[in-house]
Amino acid sequence: MKKILTLGFALAIFTFAASAQLTTPAQKMHNRKAFRGGQITAPERILLEKDAVRYHHLRHKAQRDGRITPMERRRIKMAKRHERREFIRFRHNRFHRVH
Repeated sequence: MKKILTLGFALAIFTFAASAQLTTPAQKMHNRKAFRGGQITAPERILLEKDAVRYHHLRHKAQRDGRITPMERRRIKMAKRHERREFIRFRHNRFHRVH
């Protein structure tokens, strides 16, 4: 009985930790809103989606062995920073798009 409770508790903690790392619905809505509002073109959106896939793959690859080294953490942080900068750059470029 004690073993089942311990495993259940550990599973609940890991589930909560994993859900905290995902993109929030507010962030997803923000990205969709920018695309629908004409601030981001389709090719720019495709580039952002590719960046997101690369970021998630990099993070998954780093977590395979169960430990993220400082170098892996640095690469993940740089990839996330790059993704954020690209989004801001695409939103605030000087082109005016027709809706």
